[in-house]
Amino acid sequence: MINIVLCGGAGKMLWPLSAGDTPKQFIQFGTEDSLYIKTIKRNNVLCDKADDQLRKAKLSADIVMEPSCKGTAASIMIACFMYPNETFLLTPSDHEISDEKAYAEAVQKAQKLAEKGNIVLFGIEPERAEHRFGYIKDGKTVQFVEKPDAEKAQELVDDGWLVNSGILCFNSSVMMHELVQFPPDQSIIARTVYENIRSGRATHRLCGRFMGEMKKHDIDKSVLERTTKLKCVKGITGWRDVGTYESIYEFRNRKEGGNLSINIGDSFGCADFVDSSGCMVLNNEQDVVVVQTGGKVLVAHKDTDIMQAMKKLEEY
Repeated sequence: MINIVLCGGAGKMLWPLSAGDTPKQFIQFGTEDSLYIKTIKRNNVLCDKADDQLRKAKLSADIVMEPSCKGTAASIMIACFMYPNETFLLTPSDHEISDEKAYAEAVQKAQKLAEKGNIVLFGIEPERAEHRFGYIKDGKTVQFVEKPDAEKAQELVDDGWLVNSGILCFNSSVMMHELVQFPPDQSIIARTVYENIRSGRATHRLCGRFMGEMKKHDIDKSVLERTTKLKCVKGITGWRDVGTYESIYEFRNRKEGGNLSINIGDSFGCADFVDSSGCMVLNNEQDVVVVQTGGKVLVAHKDTDIMQAMKKLEEY
């Protein structure tokens, strides 16, 4: 039996479509399913069996509600308390994977390794060097580097390192053993959070008071860069982290002339990307992202570092 755990971030690189209260995994691009729904559908077929009671109740998952973001290490630690000695498949809910057969085969390999006490990372062959990803060196001893600078990322790609997909497979007891070693004070607070969960039929709400006492830790720095239990599984193809407007543009079918229009919008003599929830017309623009939503408008070059631009805006 393998337990599927979904996680996802706010995705500030997709502002204003994605912000703190509208994480990118819930964005619907046109009429297609959100990334969140795509992830559930992709992983549902990998579960050994469906729970009859949940099916009858028209529910297919336990939902754990975090009152505040404390990073992936905190979330994983609490999940390990909730489901001890279980095999977990932890997967971001804001990625796209077009080759579902290759994905299923990789998960099967990872599950076997996890059941032997390993923490398994899924590595992706990089198309180019990007500093927003972690990198994995596969071998007898697996090495991991979290989000190097652009120059270092290029060195790693040239040396054959793989991109970290963010997908992990592990036994919860094995992961807890690693988590207790690296942020040692957090396990006591995490247990208190777990012991004070308010549970409904399929929704579990974490206590905001105790969760607020936890420090923000990511699993990458807390465990993956330090543990000796890492293994790597390759083979996933058609993977993409939908984290920037450029990645959206690259992964979707474009109109004649290279334009991509999602929802309502039109362009004339332009190249590349338009997204608008209202009426918007562009003329003679190249490599431009235009987004209008909720009274906010973004106009930028398609490879603009949105997070840096927002930081600059906060200075005014």
